[in-house]
Amino acid sequence: MGSPSALKIRAIGSASAGDRAIASAGVAHVVEAGAGPASAVAEWDHVRLFSEWPEVIDAAAARLLRSRGWTAPTSGYPTGAQWISGYLVPLADAVGDRVRYDARVTGVSRVGRDRLVDAGRGDQPFVVHVQSADGAEERRPRPGPDGPTGPGDACDVGAAAR
Repeated sequence: MGSPSALKIRAIGSASAGDRAIASAGVAHVVEAGAGPASAVAEWDHVRLFSEWPEVIDAAAARLLRSRGWTAPTSGYPTGAQWISGYLVPLADAVGDRVRYDARVTGVSRVGRDRLVDAGRGDQPFVVHVQSADGAEERRPRPGPDGPTGPGDACDVGAAAR
């Protein structure tokens, strides 16, 4: 299957963890259930964060954004709306089409395995089950290090946990 660091990764959710994972870990794609960046954060956009700006900005993401002319806020406690507009939307714009919106991960399994077939299970690549907003379902096996990297490529999950 290749070394874990050489395999492509798919993260689930694009608020801060997914977009940061793209910026810092070279994640191939993020699957986001919402219609746009930080859809879940937008549900509580009126709430002030408990952390100051420097604590809610990832270093790798900040480097990526600075290369595009962005200036990081240096103090204060942003609201969810300020965090979205001042950081998460610019970060989502910077990573571009590597974020797939209106898509939901419905499951993760191993190629050719179920819960009853476990011989060699750990040697099999993951399959990510994704449902698009139009209801279409896809099964995407994780490619090796030389696999596809376009919007249709398939990757592993859990980037935020690595």
